[in-house]
Amino acid sequence: MNIRNNYFRIVLLFFLTISGRIFAQPICGTPEATRAELDFLLQNVKTLPVAERNNGTTCVPIQIWAFRQSDGTGGISQDALIRGLAYLNYNYLQAGIEFYYCGDPVYANDSDLYNFDGTAPDNDTESQLVSASGESFEAVNVYVVNSIVTSGGTAAAGYAYLPYSDNSNYNRILMRISSYASSVNGTLSHEFGHYFSLLHTHQGTENGPFSANAENVPRTGAQANCSTDGDLLCDTEADPRYDSNDFDFGTCSYTGSGTDQFGNLYTPPVDNIMSYYPDACGGIFTSDQYTQIAQGLATRLGHNSYSLDCSPPGVNVPTGLNAQLNNDENGIDLSWTDNASNEIGYLVERSTTSGSTGFRQLTDGYTAANGTSYTDYNIASNTQYWYRVKPANGDCDTYSSVANFTTPTLYCTAGSGTCDEYISRVQIGSIDNSSGCPAGGYSRYTDQSTNVNQGNSYSLTVDNAVYYLGDNYGVFVDWNQDGDFYDSGETMASGPITNTVTTNLLIPPTASLGDTRMRIRITYQVTPDPCGIDTYGEVEDYTLHVQAAPLPVEWLSFQANVRGREVVLEWATATETDNDRFVVERSADGATFDELGAVPGQGTTLAPTHYDWIDRQPLPGTSYYRLQQVDLDGRSEFSAVVAVEFSFGEEFGLYPNPSSGQLTLRWLASDEGQLELRIYSAGGQLLSRQMAVQTPGFNEWPIDCSQLPEGVYFLQWSGEQESDRRMFVKQGKP
Repeated sequence: MNIRNNYFRIVLLFFLTISGRIFAQPICGTPEATRAELDFLLQNVKTLPVAERNNGTTCVPIQIWAFRQSDGTGGISQDALIRGLAYLNYNYLQAGIEFYYCGDPVYANDSDLYNFDGTAPDNDTESQLVSASGESFEAVNVYVVNSIVTSGGTAAAGYAYLPYSDNSNYNRILMRISSYASSVNGTLSHEFGHYFSLLHTHQGTENGPFSANAENVPRTGAQANCSTDGDLLCDTEADPRYDSNDFDFGTCSYTGSGTDQFGNLYTPPVDNIMSYYPDACGGIFTSDQYTQIAQGLATRLGHNSYSLDCSPPGVNVPTGLNAQLNNDENGIDLSWTDNASNEIGYLVERSTTSGSTGFRQLTDGYTAANGTSYTDYNIASNTQYWYRVKPANGDCDTYSSVANFTTPTLYCTAGSGTCDEYISRVQIGSIDNSSGCPAGGYSRYTDQSTNVNQGNSYSLTVDNAVYYLGDNYGVFVDWNQDGDFYDSGETMASGPITNTVTTNLLIPPTASLGDTRMRIRITYQVTPDPCGIDTYGEVEDYTLHVQAAPLPVEWLSFQANVRGREVVLEWATATETDNDRFVVERSADGATFDELGAVPGQGTTLAPTHYDWIDRQPLPGTSYYRLQQVDLDGRSEFSAVVAVEFSFGEEFGLYPNPSSGQLTLRWLASDEGQLELRIYSAGGQLLSRQMAVQTPGFNEWPIDCSQLPEGVYFLQWSGEQESDRRMFVKQGKP
């Protein structure tokens, strides 16, 4: 036995309370739209038909101009560039837009512009950025710097231009490195929203409810102005702008009392990408926003000073894409052959529709250059998935071949951090597996299987490699094959373990047939749970192949019928071999059975034989009966289970009434216990008190009333779950 010092088990948790504003989306440097820009959007952008698609999407190229310190240090990482592109494609696919990098990022080493400051004395300008790095007239120009201070003095996470002018200067976005790929719904998607004509949800309204372009709360009716003021959209609620004092970050809800000019309380769109509310509260574009994004794209495609038709470099697509379930059964592993030498990374798309439609960028579906694998952890049980991979800087409509995988029933993740104690051997039926403990403390041995029969009991032995005082073990079986171990009767064993433990595994007669997951776990100083990660121990999974229980007799029939106040069991066999007896068992829940009695068998016979058994004390409600057929050598098998619904009619009775000397109380009980019996006079005086004992089923209890004078009385009885009161008459002896 090993004794482990407790201080090695101590884990300190630190909680840091941070104000809601810290979690908010960093300030956007895109200025509030002017009246002229609003009119342009209303008259020129929002009247356009949605842009034409290329195979369902329009491919939009991006050229990255990345700034670093003068000595070449700093700058945005390749990982952030690929991750940001994945986020864009995830958010903009519904608008019919797919982005790609038009070539490699171009790096410029300039410490002054690396920290872009538009205020004096620096007075940095976009023209200086262009001169130091370059400009594309065939792609969206995205300049990435370490920090941004606009000429107005705003410390910004990024800014962009609305498609207001056919001027290449409006084909630029400036981004801060730390905000480029900070979250799926973060600043990069926000700034591209402006690029494609979207306004802040607080446009106009942030200046107060009586400002010229403030948006009112009502979406329809005389007070509604959502189509002409604010952000010009009616499916984004009026927004007074994020203020941490009016926001509950824990529930992601607006707590302010601000109202529009008519006194209507604001209910702002806290989960909208174009708002300033915390990214952690989610981020979406609405249906009308997606429509306007497509209209903004159509506007930009109509400009003449630049185009969005940059030809991507020729990048070979991956081949040999393969998809399979990982060993922990919590993700699908993708692998492929990298055939390119000039890719800057790969993007992974998934569909749950088919191998040709429904594909969407996975939010974290990307790799760096030379990537050859990816694991999709966002999967569900019994679902078919299709995957494809493409270079981030290749043609946006050219992909690898499609790989698909259909998940089986998936189970919760379980494992441990350290394998001090671990499962070294498991024995049950034909399974005899000796093993070590892998990193992560989980081993899937589901390829090892043994046959088990419904209703039979099997010996299971688990060996513990290194015993520590406080070690526990647990055995869990998913008998109904629904993907968890938490249903009634699925915890088969749990308790202390030393170096070894042996337990009997009783297969429920109602267990689903076929392959069934069994999970065994060893833990330290905690009660084993089938799910979760423990500090110490190990988890192993195996397969039990459940079969219908074969019987050494050839059955003709087995049935249960209610006859009066009794249940009659009748069964017949066509043949019997070495049959010693039938043990009759009954259950109230179909899981736990009690023995009622036994009927001798015929040994060995080829002649049909009929049997019966009478249950004279049946249980109320539904009862389950089965037969345990016992051989002459002691081996046994169970029959199928039959059920019968039993009703006693009136559950309590008092007779004879009138009585001259002794009453009998008759009642039906569902469990063991006691009844308190009290006799009262007609005037309510307590005359006697006694306790009656009950057992499950039908009960009778004698009550002596011979000493009572003639007259009317009341018998009251009370149990844990029932009580009643009946009148009876005491009469003289005849």
